[in-house]
Amino acid sequence: MTIDLKSHVDSIVVPHKVWQAGIKKLSLIYKFSTGGKPHIVSLVGESGSGKSAFLNYFRSLHPPTREDDGLYQPIIKVLTPSIPKEKALAGAMLRALKYPLKIERMSEDDRKSKVEALIISCGVKVIMIDEIQHFIEYRNQESVRAAADWLKTLADQTNAILVLSGLPNSLELFYTNEQLARRSFSPITMPRFDWSNSNSRDEYCAVMDAFTEAMKPFSLPDLGSDDMAFRFYCATEGMMGTIVDILRFASWVALENGTQTISLEDLEFSYEQSVLTVGARVNPFSTSFRSGSDVEQPRQSDMVVQEDVMHAQPSRRGKKKAQNELGIL
Repeated sequence: MTIDLKSHVDSIVVPHKVWQAGIKKLSLIYKFSTGGKPHIVSLVGESGSGKSAFLNYFRSLHPPTREDDGLYQPIIKVLTPSIPKEKALAGAMLRALKYPLKIERMSEDDRKSKVEALIISCGVKVIMIDEIQHFIEYRNQESVRAAADWLKTLADQTNAILVLSGLPNSLELFYTNEQLARRSFSPITMPRFDWSNSNSRDEYCAVMDAFTEAMKPFSLPDLGSDDMAFRFYCATEGMMGTIVDILRFASWVALENGTQTISLEDLEFSYEQSVLTVGARVNPFSTSFRSGSDVEQPRQSDMVVQEDVMHAQPSRRGKKKAQNELGIL
């Protein structure tokens, strides 16, 4: 199989423990959910924690198929409109359902009835709605309540599973809507790894080992080594999405230079180009970087990392256990 080096990094899936548990949970709901009470699953996490990648991966497990009588889409995914009113949300769903006609002049009721009909005819089992924090951020709460009620009604009428994904404040949507809350499972919360926690640190290093293996078309430093794992932790603040951002840009730099070798210098440059930082920070991939002396904060918050945390190292036994749990040999 030919590997597309330009997009290789985006094809990498590293299933950490929360990811694995979340996929298993969603798979059980997908397999056994039948009629009756509609099911709602919330997926929450900070920006860059891997929510969209999680949704895309689960969707890839159940791809659309073209049958003699039309297109079947087991899962559709939509982005919450910045103004999350019923009409806009229904329009986003029609586009996700590949509705071929223009919708600009369709009334709100026509859009909603067409969405319901297409969800049933296209065999949709899961409706993924990303960026649902817009429901919380929009000031017109009456419109938000109406849109949320429509989603509940849509799930009732079509027996579709709703997967609602967004920032942590998205959970307020459930706190203020009792009917949504009663239909919801406990949330899947994507983690921010924490170097000061030994178990989290061991798993983070195991994750970086997995990235080293997955990057095999490229030659690069051992990302799972104590030194490189800590550099990446400081650079990414423990967020999975930022690991991908840095490696993606580094792979582009290597390919532009006519090579598949990624050096520490390339990572230093890629960090500067792909990560938005606040204030003056030492580049964790700089050759002058020394953990414990140059690092002010591995997070762009008011949390200060203490000296003992800076020097904390993953235990061999703990890292090996994390590797086994992640399926990394």
